[in-house]
Amino acid sequence: MDALRRELLAVFEGEYRAHMRVLKALTARTSVDPAMTADVFRRVHSLKGAARAVEYASIETLAHGLEARLQVLVRANRGLDEAALRDLECGLDAIEAEMEQPKAAPVAELDAGDAQPDIAERYVQLPQARIDSFTSSFRAVVAAVEAQGRIWSALDSLFPERTRPPAGELGRVQRAFDMIRRDRELADGALRDALAHLREDIHAAALMPVGDVFAPLAGMVRQMARDITGRDAVDVKLSGMELSIDRHTIQAMRDPVIQMLRNAIAHGAEPPAARRAAGKPETIRLALSASVEASVLMLEVIDDGRGPDVAAIRARAEVLGLVKPDVPLTEEALFAFVFRPGFSTRGQADEIAGRGMGLSIVAERVRALGGHAVMARGQPWGTIVRLALPLPRRERAVLLVQVEGQTWGLDGLAVRRLGRARSGVIRRVDGRDVWDIDALAPPSEDAVRDGGMRVPLVLLSGLVGRDTDAVMPEEGWLVVVLSAGAMTVGLIVDAIADARVFLAERADWPGLDRALAPELCWPSADVPVLLLDTRVLLARASTRRDILPGRDAGPQLTRLLVVDDAATVRALSRVVLRAEGFVVMSASDGGQALDLLRTVAIDCVITDLEMPGLDGAGLLAAMADDPALAGVPVVVMTGHDLAQEAGNDPASLGPNVRVVMAKQGTDQRRLIATVRRVLAGTQAGVGLPDAEGDRTR
Repeated sequence: MDALRRELLAVFEGEYRAHMRVLKALTARTSVDPAMTADVFRRVHSLKGAARAVEYASIETLAHGLEARLQVLVRANRGLDEAALRDLECGLDAIEAEMEQPKAAPVAELDAGDAQPDIAERYVQLPQARIDSFTSSFRAVVAAVEAQGRIWSALDSLFPERTRPPAGELGRVQRAFDMIRRDRELADGALRDALAHLREDIHAAALMPVGDVFAPLAGMVRQMARDITGRDAVDVKLSGMELSIDRHTIQAMRDPVIQMLRNAIAHGAEPPAARRAAGKPETIRLALSASVEASVLMLEVIDDGRGPDVAAIRARAEVLGLVKPDVPLTEEALFAFVFRPGFSTRGQADEIAGRGMGLSIVAERVRALGGHAVMARGQPWGTIVRLALPLPRRERAVLLVQVEGQTWGLDGLAVRRLGRARSGVIRRVDGRDVWDIDALAPPSEDAVRDGGMRVPLVLLSGLVGRDTDAVMPEEGWLVVVLSAGAMTVGLIVDAIADARVFLAERADWPGLDRALAPELCWPSADVPVLLLDTRVLLARASTRRDILPGRDAGPQLTRLLVVDDAATVRALSRVVLRAEGFVVMSASDGGQALDLLRTVAIDCVITDLEMPGLDGAGLLAAMADDPALAGVPVVVMTGHDLAQEAGNDPASLGPNVRVVMAKQGTDQRRLIATVRRVLAGTQAGVGLPDAEGDRTR
């Protein structure tokens, strides 16, 4: 198979999946109008032509038959009714089943001794938008590097001969140097942003959703069931298809999973009468699931068929000399034999299960990736085949926290809430200090209440081997509440560093406690951060009894109001600001914000300008006209261009406005610092940027 054909096959697969994604979505409807039916016809026609171009005769034939049936409807200007949609689904299932067959290259096109090329390893399909993003990020990095070069050239030009300037030149040099320093800071920021975007694009390219590979297999399974039973007799359930994991791993598991599904149908299918007699529904039920535990991908195929034939497995093992007749073995040991090369309990090969290879091809591929495979009896019936594969990388939502000068990563999906636990809300219960969360929030707070839940408090420093004498900060303990199953604990940390999605990798350092820290990520190019396993962390926390100093009442809480039409922005702001001890309320537009301002005492408002309904400008005008609200300070966070225009004169937006910040490039620490400065009444001078680049008055 030459390079051109491999490239054409990769292009065909991308076109095929794009067409199938649209067509399969239509089969979930109850009817399709004539105009959409014509589009279905065109897609099937295009698929047929593409299959012809790469010499997939079987797919071309199936697509041609489906096209002919659709053409009758198009010419009659008819749509697809329920019966026609079922026919479409069956036709697409047949195409999928054929497409998922392993494609072997002609022998003549392979040199003797060469392995068959793996298209998935040589070609990667990426959306055009991803390619465009790569290009844009690369250009931004190049532009930032070039800007850095110009800045340093300008600096060198101040002292071309590297001599001290005359006294009269000092003023000019100082002004020029200040301008160069400003330009350099801007260029540094642009370079950091460009590198961050490029890193995110690279991470996204290294991963792919599990469903991109496995979701199309459902049609293949349905078609196989039709071939065996002559009717629609299987219900396929997919779960975990939204997971994004390492592209190479998931593509490498495509053929093994196909073999698992084939075995489930070939060995598990039963006649309707047998299923009824066993108390089962007539329709075969089969499930394919994907999940991740720590840094291990778990793939499971579960069927509700007749289950493993223990006697046949034992007999085959004795024939092959794997076990002596008089040696007792557990089911677990017997089931391990099914993954041996050449082990099969079927008397002859068939087109469904394969050529007598059984599950050995699955185990071989899994072992090559450093994993293992097991079989178990299903409950109450059927068979489970489970694969466990270590992942070199995966996408994870991570909360970065700091303890004793070191940064650690926590599972962002396990974080229930963040906040400040002051001495007034810490109780001693059953020998442990607990945080009385219900005492933290007043009834009017816009938050999900925890119903009086008390969370045990544990110093994270002790869990990672950095026991120190704990001293409660004046503002209270900073607590991250983690939950996994029935376990919940509040981890005391020094600071929140960041919260975003990272590409996590396996941590293989010598001497590392891999149970506690199985993965790492790279927030910066040169310093990795260990990611802590939530369940291990909580299990170890349950055995500690940290004694925390202080039981006195804490200071008065400060209320902030976040106004933004984007729910994600509101949620992120709540998490960040609550972690600093603020009570945070939120509104999606200016009207809701005014209602809250007139019923609850708010200390500071953080608002966007562009919103539906009453926008930010309307909110600011209403606050200025209301004597009761005229003194409430406002931080405006808006688009970069508008922030630049209003930055020199925040009051131009309204007398309440103290700071105008651009949403782009504003990190969490800067937002917190700005809010604290505004609340403290700090004056940075009209129109002058502070150390973080905000515009204040």
